[in-house]
Amino acid sequence: MMSYAEKPEEITKEEWMEKLNNVHIQRADMNRLIMNYLVTEGFKEAAEKFRMESGIEPSVDLDSLDERIKIREMILKGQIQEAISLINSLHPELLDTNRYLYFHLQQQHLIELIRLRETEAALEFAQSQLAEQGEESRECLTEMERTLALLAFDNPEESPFGDLLNMMQRQKVRVHFFLLHSIAVHGTVYPVWTFTLTLCICPILTHILTIHNLLLYYPQ
Repeated sequence: MMSYAEKPEEITKEEWMEKLNNVHIQRADMNRLIMNYLVTEGFKEAAEKFRMESGIEPSVDLDSLDERIKIREMILKGQIQEAISLINSLHPELLDTNRYLYFHLQQQHLIELIRLRETEAALEFAQSQLAEQGEESRECLTEMERTLALLAFDNPEESPFGDLLNMMQRQKVRVHFFLLHSIAVHGTVYPVWTFTLTLCICPILTHILTIHNLLLYYPQ
């Protein structure tokens, strides 16, 4: 039976920063956090190098990242239907048991149709694929209404709902998939505070990886 996952209680940025400031992380824990980030983001080669340098073993077989990387690239390119097909072929039960994830993927496809100014196709898709979920969940209905509201503007990117057309929206869908995929395939997921801390240090880690890669290609 498919069900919608309950959303965690929201807290402010200031509250999160206060919590993070009170967290003291050992070097080994930080290394595991970095490995988790590399695996989650699909940086296979970087994860292999970091394993050799730090001695930290990844929680998954790195060869299994190839399929995740393909799905990630599809979502980030807006190729949502292709991503859904690949998810269903690799993990046919995932979307059946996580209806809210399925809704988010379908919503993202609707957003991509609106981005392409395919108004008729967007309306038809919303009616045939999303209307039923909107009837079952007030939250889904609200999100669907926000998405369809983009059609009322000549320049939807500049509308009050323009955030839906930002790259960050695709990133949210990608993260949602990766979290549930981790639970379904590996039976576990990192604690919420660990995942949140990972998100906070993502820019720093990305910068470090960029410098690391530059040094590999342009050694002193």
